[in-house]
Amino acid sequence: MRTDWLDLAMVAVTELGGGRISVAVGVAVFAWLCWRRAWIVALYWAAALLGARACVMALKLGMARVRPASIYSGLESYSFPSGHATSSMVTYGFLALLMCLRQPWRVRIPVLALTVVAVAAIGVSRLYLGMHWLSDVAADYALGLAWIALLGTAYRTLHGPAPRGSVAPSRLGMVTAVAVVAAFGYVAWFRLPETLERYRLAGAATLASPPLRPPALAAGATPATGRSCDGRCPALRSDSPPR
Repeated sequence: MRTDWLDLAMVAVTELGGGRISVAVGVAVFAWLCWRRAWIVALYWAAALLGARACVMALKLGMARVRPASIYSGLESYSFPSGHATSSMVTYGFLALLMCLRQPWRVRIPVLALTVVAVAAIGVSRLYLGMHWLSDVAADYALGLAWIALLGTAYRTLHGPAPRGSVAPSRLGMVTAVAVVAAFGYVAWFRLPETLERYRLAGAATLASPPLRPPALAAGATPATGRSCDGRCPALRSDSPPR
């Protein structure tokens, strides 16, 4: 059951995993890490975001799976994988990894809890808005988690955790929060009404689409019976003489 207020809430949530906010967070965190001279961490951060995006585009091109409903065109019109789900998992998940390294559990628990809630909410919003199948979102979470695990393992194995002062969790969290609030403010003020209407029109068009019907038989033709497949063969038997 869809309502106006729930539509608005879900569109607002889904924008947290959209391109504008993801890019804003990515650029802000990268700039802050460079300012702190945490060059290796900044390199892994860039690899995480750009690598995930490359994987999403390559899989969309290779799978070419149609969305249940769509407001997109071109390569983005394909359903698998979900760019929002993958982007949110990698952006917020790798950010949580950086913030939790060499930190006590009193820091890790709230960071991980907030990350899980945000990423799960974005995935639910994609399903609610009808932009993806459940298998898209589930596979995207697995893809993003595997990418985080791969880069995180490489970082810890080859470089070890950054010095405690180079990636201060509280300051990194503040940088992220400012970027999210600023980008979301722009989206909410300039883009949200238009985006909401596009999602509603896409959903209405999907509900109004007539169900698929089996093809009608030609005049004088009846399903073939008495065959080895007990009448289930797609071939037809016609009364018309052969040509």
